[in-house]
Amino acid sequence: MALLDFANARIELHLPRNTRRKIKVSELQSKDGTNGTDGINGREIELQAIPDFIQWRYASGGEWTNLIALNEDPTNKYKISDIDPTEGNSYFGYVDAGGQWYIMHLSDTGARYTKGDSGYVAAWADKENQNYDYFDVIF
Repeated sequence: MALLDFANARIELHLPRNTRRKIKVSELQSKDGTNGTDGINGREIELQAIPDFIQWRYASGGEWTNLIALNEDPTNKYKISDIDPTEGNSYFGYVDAGGQWYIMHLSDTGARYTKGDSGYVAAWADKENQNYDYFDVIF
């Protein structure tokens, strides 16, 4: 659901899993022109929500432009590095090009995660003693 609240000059987006993002309308407007006069265009826009994005376009038509990504996966940049497939307690280590990492601990009851900015080799060696938590807490 998208709520346009012009009295408070904001757009509030209610996203899946009780996530909220607030955007001030002033952030969506173009900057003032020379000497404080109105900027270019000032045309009305339309907003729509599709599964992966909030999009906008001019009210007169044209192509839709992605404005806000709704389903960005924070793990896209990581690649699998190590696997320890111990039955009932498997571990999967992922690293990105800059040395950031995360480890997923998969047990019979679910998955938990830990991550860091450096020191992957030491973290993997001590994977059983890391502090693991839910995906939404870690990422």
